[in-house]
Amino acid sequence: MFRPTSDYTEENLNEQDTTIHSLDCIKMRLHELKTHLKEYLSEKKNAFSKRWLLHPFSENIVAVTKLSVQIHDKLIEMSADKTLQLQFTPEDLNTFWLTRRHEYGNLITEALKI
Repeated sequence: MFRPTSDYTEENLNEQDTTIHSLDCIKMRLHELKTHLKEYLSEKKNAFSKRWLLHPFSENIVAVTKLSVQIHDKLIEMSADKTLQLQFTPEDLNTFWLTRRHEYGNLITEALKI
């Protein structure tokens, strides 16, 4: 009619072990995520302000770049060019930037410094 206490205790311990293991896995994953986010969002050497090189058509990134006024104006001009935006592929950054060296010379020179 009633289960023995030993059965209940054994089941309960197994559930607790599983719960503790799950919590440990979640804690470990959250710690890893925190570490990766810190690296991604770090501002070492103004990393965010240099992302314009990788995402030249992102308004948010272009707005916070730390470039001289003249070069920043060229970046704004280029980022507004919808034809260039259609030609842009992040997988082929070198070709994209090098083929624009005559039109955006100072901007390309700045990109090559990074």
